Amino acid sequence: MRIISLLAISLLMLSLTVLLSCKTPELSGGIIALEAGRIDEAINYFQQARDKQPENPEVYMYLAKAYANKQMWEEAIEALDNGEGLDPKFDEDIKLAREELWVKIYNDFAIPVYVEHDYETAAEYFELASRADPTKAESFNSLGLCYGILEKPEKAVEAFKKAVELQPDNVDFLTNLSSAYLDIGDTEKAAEILFVLAEKEPDNAEVQYKVARSLHLQGSIDEAIEKYRKVIELDPEYLDAYYYLGSALQDEKQDYEGAVEILEKYVEKYEDDEVAWARLAQCYSKTGNKEKAIEAGKKAEEIIKKKKEEENQ
Repeated sequence: MRIISLLAISLLMLSLTVLLSCKTPELSGGIIALEAGRIDEAINYFQQARDKQPENPEVYMYLAKAYANKQMWEEAIEALDNGEGLDPKFDEDIKLAREELWVKIYNDFAIPVYVEHDYETAAEYFELASRADPTKAESFNSLGLCYGILEKPEKAVEAFKKAVELQPDNVDFLTNLSSAYLDIGDTEKAAEILFVLAEKEPDNAEVQYKVARSLHLQGSIDEAIEKYRKVIELDPEYLDAYYYLGSALQDEKQDYEGAVEILEKYVEKYEDDEVAWARLAQCYSKTGNKEKAIEAGKKAEEIIKKKKEEENQ
């Protein structure tokens, strides 16, 4: 075992000697310090090497690695930005360095805080990750999700647009972008994306529902009703499809009997929606069923009272 250990050390020293043989003293000193875990010393060496060789991309790669060890993300990203394009021979190395930095920021820092629901901090990390490696669509999509939760829909749109630019056929990214457009009231752009998605995903209830909502908001009621029915056919437990189908039949089509049929199914599945019961009360009244109208109205009042009591506890 001792002989093997000595051999391993000898090989390590040999490889390090070869690695350092063609480098400046500053760069060599920085590499040795970095390997030994003396990060501040390594950064100092690499900064000196950068000042002496500002056109050497290798210096910036090592400097970025040292900065990353100190979680100095801005400095690490800047170092890689400065090293990029200086020498075509190092383009692939810079690309790999960016990916390594992205993995560290995205996996080790952004995802954990996102899981903990700290969306402000997660957004900051996802934004850093998107700059560390701008080719990773996941960063922009995750950033958009954070902005959506934080009620910053305009920023969400911009983030999702970048994700889609990088992966134009990604159904999840397209769906997120269409939802963000709906959030800012741009139903036309949302519809453009959704109709493409609807053709790609004819059996996806979520996609078909979003198409229905877009059509509904644009005033295309007959088409929206058809899509809501399609969603229920695909997923009989899709509650929102029942609710908005019922509301479309009631409000826009004045089909009160049809609305009753749908809204009754909705409250069977979700009985604590006071608005749905109030709608049912109106529809029962319109169809001449006064007894049920009174019962539905009382049910709505009971739910409202219950929710107020829970809020005051």
